[in-house]
Amino acid sequence: MAGILAGTLLAARFRLRWPFFSGPQGPAPRLRHTSLKISTMKTQTNTSKPQCKSFELRRVPGCCESVLRRITALAGAGLLLTPFLCSGSIAPPLNLGAASTYTVFSLTGATDNVGGSSTVVGDVAVGNNGTLNVQGTSTITGTAFVGTGATVIVGGGSTIGAGQTPRDLTQANTDAHNSASTFAALSADQTISGNLTSSQIFNPVAGQIKVVDITGNVNVGGSGTLTFNGTANDFYIINVGGSFMLGGTASILLSGGILPQNLVFNIASANSTAALQLASGTHSIGTFLVANGGANMHGGNAANPVLTGAVVANNIQIQSTAYILGVPTIPEPSTVMAGALLLLPLAASTLKVLRKSTRNSGETRINANFSHRERRECGSLDCGDMSPL
Repeated sequence: MAGILAGTLLAARFRLRWPFFSGPQGPAPRLRHTSLKISTMKTQTNTSKPQCKSFELRRVPGCCESVLRRITALAGAGLLLTPFLCSGSIAPPLNLGAASTYTVFSLTGATDNVGGSSTVVGDVAVGNNGTLNVQGTSTITGTAFVGTGATVIVGGGSTIGAGQTPRDLTQANTDAHNSASTFAALSADQTISGNLTSSQIFNPVAGQIKVVDITGNVNVGGSGTLTFNGTANDFYIINVGGSFMLGGTASILLSGGILPQNLVFNIASANSTAALQLASGTHSIGTFLVANGGANMHGGNAANPVLTGAVVANNIQIQSTAYILGVPTIPEPSTVMAGALLLLPLAASTLKVLRKSTRNSGETRINANFSHRERRECGSLDCGDMSPL
């Protein structure tokens, strides 16, 4: 946050202009004082979870559109960084650090077998000193990122669409294990004791990350469903104390607009071959993190993939025409930081003078006076205060 304030101060000092926002010239009274509140992190002493204080700008009836656009531009620089500033090592969208960008990632020293005319839509990574074996007319549509000392074997008419790229995956491996430990240590909002063997509906904690602990195994078969309700602003971490298996035509369902990347299953089982089992005929959604165990996925097609999401595990078996559809890449914090910095000149054009910044109870408040140009654009309209809801 200090970096955002410093950049805005510098840009405002030199009065950078953007033609798109330029208004009529000429002297006029300034708009009255308007304040914006940008959210920051506050950690409550009675819980281990970081508490992110969010805000919204209230649209005041009659306020001119150009001023609102400028205010929103200024707030945007802070909003883009809010998920990372407010949540520490985990953030909406949920991310696994350097391990976030792969559809399939087999960890250090592990083996990833893709065979039986299977398809992976997205990038695959094989950890340092591991093995990627692609056989039986199978297809990886993206890039195979090959860790230091790893081996890639491609045969039987199989293809890797974007070829192979060497990459040291030490950090990605570390981030995957650290994420598993971090998720497991979070206090639960809901606990299911013992094994989960039948259909279950999960409801969100609106606009937040809901942590669900299942102390035993997940073993749902037949036509059973695990349904996750929520919007695109709702998130789940499902900590599974044992293994996770779907059989029959069991499936994971999303309802209400929640996205596949908003759901992470953190599976604790150390079973090297069967910590995660997704059988042919099933459909799963989300990111499956199996830091200490193996994964098996079978069957599916483009219309009904066995997995829509991502899997990070040790030994991985993708067989029997398995079809894995990768979800959109999760941006890393550095990417979002760069995008926010590009908006600083745009935000600075909002300001004539940056008057002061004060801190109060962990929140940052920016106060600004707008120039005569905005007043002229508004005519006699009074924009009033833009207050947090």
